[in-house]
Amino acid sequence: MEAAEVESRLEDLHKQLGQLRHEKRDYSKVTAEIMRLHQEQAAILAAENYAVEQSREQAAKAYDDEVARCDKFLDFSAKAKNAGDKALNDYAVQMKLRYQHSEQARKLIGKRNEMTGSKQSAPSPMQLQKSDSLVVVQALRSIGPHAGEFGYLKLPAAMKPM
Repeated sequence: MEAAEVESRLEDLHKQLGQLRHEKRDYSKVTAEIMRLHQEQAAILAAENYAVEQSREQAAKAYDDEVARCDKFLDFSAKAKNAGDKALNDYAVQMKLRYQHSEQARKLIGKRNEMTGSKQSAPSPMQLQKSDSLVVVQALRSIGPHAGEFGYLKLPAAMKPM
């Protein structure tokens, strides 16, 4: 039986019990049936409560799983950002070192040219910066959603892809 059926049957039995008491007749069978239906009603309520609790637990687990998935993604994202920042800083350090070495190389080439009379030349700082800026522009083009723009950086028209 369902809860509504049990409730309806209990209502009928209580009316019947009242009538039997009024007539001063034996009502033990009706009382026993009422007791049995109350137990059945309690069992139905317990089953419904169990189902509701299971549903809540499943919803809580789904929520916890979604939060864990978001946390895992955010952790991965933070690690990727940190790795990218470190790589960019390492690249900047390497570029600075390269410019320092190129300056030293230009001085040494000039000294050697004086000593030997040869006419060897070294790339100027402007040539190095131009070639390095093109490398950076290519890298920015590959990650930006709009050609020629990356955040606050706006590339000159000559450097935008066609």
